Amino acid sequence: GWEMSNFSMNYCLQFMKCLQAEHFPVEVRKFLIIDPPSWFDRIWNIMKKMLTPSFQKRVHIIPNSQLGVYLGDEYRAYLPDDMAGGQNSTEEMITDFIEYRKYAEYIREYGEKEEEEETDKARRE
Repeated sequence: GWEMSNFSMNYCLQFMKCLQAEHFPVEVRKFLIIDPPSWFDRIWNIMKKMLTPSFQKRVHIIPNSQLGVYLGDEYRAYLPDDMAGGQNSTEEMITDFIEYRKYAEYIREYGEKEEEEETDKARRE
């Protein structure tokens, strides 16, 4: 599990920049911190200052029992099966994510038009 020794100021800063889309485009609507260890408050007080005020409002520190309030009734179906109560295959989730990232990188480098041309060419063959 996570321990105080896992954190450094540089780690916190880089993590906060990623969350706020400074390294890549992403939109985080909610960021849930679930059942953090007792020492987390000390880290959170440092990390929170690295976030914009609007992003701070998106962060919620909650007990596991409140997940349904934030994620909806069927949230367990979307959690990886290596988490308590999770029902989605972790391996499949990772594979899907890797395939998505490959596609996104391809589109970013070559654009959608070339991707569509490759798809059309493959269909004709």
